[in-house]
Amino acid sequence: MSKLSLINRNEKRKLLIVKFSKKRLALQAIIDDPKASEETRYAARLKIQALPRNSNKTRVRNRCALTGRPRGVYSKFGLGRHKLREFAMRVLFQMSAADSSTLMDSPTASKLGRHRALY
Repeated sequence: MSKLSLINRNEKRKLLIVKFSKKRLALQAIIDDPKASEETRYAARLKIQALPRNSNKTRVRNRCALTGRPRGVYSKFGLGRHKLREFAMRVLFQMSAADSSTLMDSPTASKLGRHRALY
């Protein structure tokens, strides 16, 4: 389990992103506009630099939803590799013999090829 202070810091960053997202998008549009004058674009750059650092979405760390572990997180599931493997093993052990045979006889299983697993 990750330290609670690190998880809370990450949540605070997510709130700051939501709070400043409209302002950041408006300033970024001014910066990217080729028709805007150099002074306007420069002023927009200074304003975007004045925003809090943690309001940038690159500052958020992907963490496991259960343990808060920052590394080895699959974004599709929101889980770390340890918990994902644990859940996969639980599902495999809960299958009965009938479930297993119907799974192997399905047309999707034949498309997987040799040495492939269907989760």
